[in-house]
Amino acid sequence: MARPSHEAVFSVEVIPHDRKGRVANVDARASQAQHAQYSGFGDARQLPSPRRSSLCDSRRKARVRRIVEKSCSQWEDRHDPPPLRRPAASAAMRLITRDTDVFIASYPKSGNTWVRFIIANLIQPQQAITFRNIDEVVPDVHKLRGDLDRFRSPRTIKSHAPDFGTFPRYIYVYRDGRDALASWYRYVTDKGRFHGTFSEFLRTRGRDTFAGHWHEHVARAALHAVSHPGRALFVSYESLLMSTRNCVHDIVAFLPLEVGDDEIDAAIAKTDLASLREMEKKFGPETPGKLIEFFREGRSGAWRDVFAEDDVEYFTGMAGETLRLLGYAL
Repeated sequence: MARPSHEAVFSVEVIPHDRKGRVANVDARASQAQHAQYSGFGDARQLPSPRRSSLCDSRRKARVRRIVEKSCSQWEDRHDPPPLRRPAASAAMRLITRDTDVFIASYPKSGNTWVRFIIANLIQPQQAITFRNIDEVVPDVHKLRGDLDRFRSPRTIKSHAPDFGTFPRYIYVYRDGRDALASWYRYVTDKGRFHGTFSEFLRTRGRDTFAGHWHEHVARAALHAVSHPGRALFVSYESLLMSTRNCVHDIVAFLPLEVGDDEIDAAIAKTDLASLREMEKKFGPETPGKLIEFFREGRSGAWRDVFAEDDVEYFTGMAGETLRLLGYAL
């Protein structure tokens, strides 16, 4: 299983657990100001204690800014136009946001829908949440952007658009970009949206989508979080696999939601990957009438079954800095 392998290099502030004044599975302590320092990316158990190292000092912020800006710009001179400057990237966000809105943001196939189902089950614990009704609980901005005004505050909204400056607050779900692209390739080929090899996908659709390059999407989210403390919570797909309950506690604290341990445990039971696959079989998949599974095995490291040697070289050359920033082994 792919795991972050080294120390994160920046932090973002989030609200601590609202029931006991603590946050699980992060190297953080609730302060008198009712904030805690969440230690950047990766498995928080590998991060140093704030007593031994300040994770939010100016030198670390400057370091991550340099890494992020390099990651965002290293291919821009060779690719015209840069994907994230296309109007399509902002088109999905043509809506009036509210101060209480929280967006679930991610690059495609990074765990956004998984987190969305977890939150929906926390908000509506008595309801069977399926693909048929999830938009009524946690709407997708790409499907309902013209109809979001009817939802009462506070709203939790799904988005893949990299418009972080327009999000009042957001949960950013990230995943090893190689796994995300391998999963996305299977998704679009199953739906008949792409016909070709993975190598062709990686060099075309992996760049031309409204979401842009994976490394740009993640790096811009990181840079925005560093510049706007308190507005973002970062959750890795790998941590969701390894420490689901701790991640859900973090999400509950950040939103925040007034739920107890029993409700959290019930939501987790309903949204483990096996249960989500059963939900699809019983109530139907994402697209009605098409027998295409959305939730598959969901394991980390599956990219090794898809990437050829030259694909690894291509992607690492483009996104290596961001992979290292997130702590993924190259």
